Amino acid sequence: RLDARRTLKSLVADLRMSTLNPSDIENITVIKDAAAASLYGSRAANGVILITTKKGTKGRAKATLKMDGGFSNAAVEFRPTLNGEQRRELIYEGLMNFQQDEIAKNPEAGLASPTEYADLHINDYASIPELGYTDWRKELMRTAHHQSYEASVSGGNDKTTFYSSLGFNRQEGLVENSNLDRYTARLNVTQKVGSRGEVGANVMFSQLNQEMNEERGSSINPFLCVALNTTPSFSVRDAEGNYVGSYPSSNVNPLRDIRTDYNRTRMTRMFSTGYASIDIIKGLKLKETLSYDYNIQKDSRYWNPLSGAGAKSGSDAQTAKGFIEYSKLISSTSLGYNTTIAQLHHVDALVAYEIENYQTDKAMGDKSKLPSDYLVEPDNAASLNSFVSSTQDSRMISYVSRINYDYDDRYYIAGSFRRDGSSRLSPENRWGNFWSVSGMWNVGAEKFMQSIKSVLSDLKIRASYGVNGNQPGALYGYMGLYSYGQNYMGGGGSYESALPNPNLKWEKNYNLNLGLDLAFINRIFVSLEYYNRDTKDLLYNRPISSTTGFQNYLGNLGQLNNRGWELELRTINFAGNNFNWTSVLNMTHNKNKIVSLDGKLEQSIEGSWFIHKVGLPYSTFYVKEYAGVDPQTGKALYYMNTQDANGNYDKTVTTDASAAQAIPYKSVDPKISGGFTNIVNYKWFDLALTLTYSLGGYSFDKTGTYNETDGAKEQNYNLPIYELDRWQKPGDVTDVPRFVLGQAAGPQNSSRYVHSTDHLRVKNLTLGFTLPDQWLTKLGVSKARLYFSGSNLLTWAKWNQYDPEVPVSGEVFCETPPMRTYSFGIEVSF
Repeated sequence: RLDARRTLKSLVADLRMSTLNPSDIENITVIKDAAAASLYGSRAANGVILITTKKGTKGRAKATLKMDGGFSNAAVEFRPTLNGEQRRELIYEGLMNFQQDEIAKNPEAGLASPTEYADLHINDYASIPELGYTDWRKELMRTAHHQSYEASVSGGNDKTTFYSSLGFNRQEGLVENSNLDRYTARLNVTQKVGSRGEVGANVMFSQLNQEMNEERGSSINPFLCVALNTTPSFSVRDAEGNYVGSYPSSNVNPLRDIRTDYNRTRMTRMFSTGYASIDIIKGLKLKETLSYDYNIQKDSRYWNPLSGAGAKSGSDAQTAKGFIEYSKLISSTSLGYNTTIAQLHHVDALVAYEIENYQTDKAMGDKSKLPSDYLVEPDNAASLNSFVSSTQDSRMISYVSRINYDYDDRYYIAGSFRRDGSSRLSPENRWGNFWSVSGMWNVGAEKFMQSIKSVLSDLKIRASYGVNGNQPGALYGYMGLYSYGQNYMGGGGSYESALPNPNLKWEKNYNLNLGLDLAFINRIFVSLEYYNRDTKDLLYNRPISSTTGFQNYLGNLGQLNNRGWELELRTINFAGNNFNWTSVLNMTHNKNKIVSLDGKLEQSIEGSWFIHKVGLPYSTFYVKEYAGVDPQTGKALYYMNTQDANGNYDKTVTTDASAAQAIPYKSVDPKISGGFTNIVNYKWFDLALTLTYSLGGYSFDKTGTYNETDGAKEQNYNLPIYELDRWQKPGDVTDVPRFVLGQAAGPQNSSRYVHSTDHLRVKNLTLGFTLPDQWLTKLGVSKARLYFSGSNLLTWAKWNQYDPEVPVSGEVFCETPPMRTYSFGIEVSF
């Protein structure tokens, strides 16, 4: 039976960024400096991204219209598989190999010949459908179209400025019955009050209507796994055009199911910020800011009795409905002082008091036995399967202070301190203190630099050290909790659902940043930064004995270290009246390692193929090391990897996977990653091209553990295209073993499924043409621009079976591939 709790498993927060209209964004700032991040306290635990939306400016009102449209397809060939004929040939070979092995084990048994055996059973595994083999990609995937329309007006005078916008965007998904519609509206206003006061408001409204396909269980998108790994011997329809019933391996006919079931989400968001400030005396400003973010997400589901999911529910049909309501209210009162003394000493100080209140309310339920396919509201169903609801809230109070000082724009020093109290921690550990110090020397402003200013046009040296914290994600993580509403012998019941931990406390990050900024001949700009981040009292779900009734226990344990460097090189290659060319190269290296775990614990096995071990990266694979294929027998080989007294691994190979030892093997983290951007302007034409790259990282292919088993469970599955490279005869050199239908599967925790994520991608390309002013004057148009833009246009990957930009965890299953998008648009201003 389907569980209604699955209908709302996606968090509201996952959709909040998609509620924004990108055209409303003025700029995005990523704060990496330890001192600046510490000012934000727990909000900066994983970095700070500041999004600034557009504001009006003094002057004549300006109206802008923007329209674009285009199409998308998959950016990579997602898990290519065999066609029907290729799969039938492979299965036939697997049947022959199986019988050859049986004859070799029992030469006197009088068994059928390999050919006879294969001829007898081939149609049990790879039949030829009456209507021909099914191309599941052609049946299910499509070219997705998109369109967007935006209008904005901005302007202002000496007292008032404003910016307002309306937007609509429609994006189809790569699979039928998956779409997203977004409606947005924004109004940003500032108003001066008298000679010393100012008020302002930023108001945003957004609504998302999304339709997506069935996502069963806890996996990312098992629909795609089913759709793209189902055997081409299964037909979508019979000879009369009716949908074929569910298939044995999956209980699904993918095309029928996406046309009979539905999964719809509507998310409405209202985000508003208002402020009022007054200059008490010169340089001293009092400001009050109130921000309210309200979201409500409504989900509705329907499983038709014809679909696999509906039939599996054991009822005529099943329907579900639910909502999550989320709100956050932040109040901030600040007093700032800014002054200059003797035109040399600049002081900027701030104290503030903040309150943040967070609330969620949710309810969800599902029912079955509907009287009709058309009466799908839960109220029409006769049987209640489940209903769950909850209300949660948390609060944080903060005291903030900051002071910046510089002397003659040459020497800078700054400090900050904030104290945060969180209701997510026990009263004894509720408060955390976070602080920072920083300094900068503007060497380029010194007198002794003036003689070489024409060559070394700028030089700055920066340093900062700060502490920020991270509170538990669970709102009641320190409490022991009971869940009620259980049925016990016909009456009410409860069970203990969470263990208490009154000692739970803040996770703290100690950040050191050292930076160097250089500029040569005002055309070559270099920024180099070194960072070292120690995370202590790491919040972690510690594994415990299952005899306690629990599998893990939230606590503080261990220490994690991240250190590395970041380089940005920006060059003005050419600057002229008609031609300009600028390049920006970014490069990042990060080294991550576990410094300590809980007490004397040196390692912890996480799941089936990860290990957390002192001295190694946090996301390290723990697998049996695959040694390829024996060229004489075609059997898979594994390194023994037993250790001697000195810790050295035995690299003897074996065909017995059970005898091989799992070892820590490679890491998710890349050694180097970054991007390269070029911006070119020639008269009325503009071109922007961005490449991104990553080197040295790895991923684990969870899907490979299911469909890359060399014949162990291939009756109802398709197989990856690289099975064409399998071993077939003595002397073949390959890393794909001999295919034997029905043989025992190899180990899932094998490095055979660990693949490089090295890649280079054409991330974005934009080509525009701005119409000359003399063409527009008579039309009353101030600016008109035509453009083409594309994203994810080309990808070169070392392992090209799935997208190399893998999830943070490094585990790859059936994530929807990114889109390769082509857009054509026009932007007109009046």
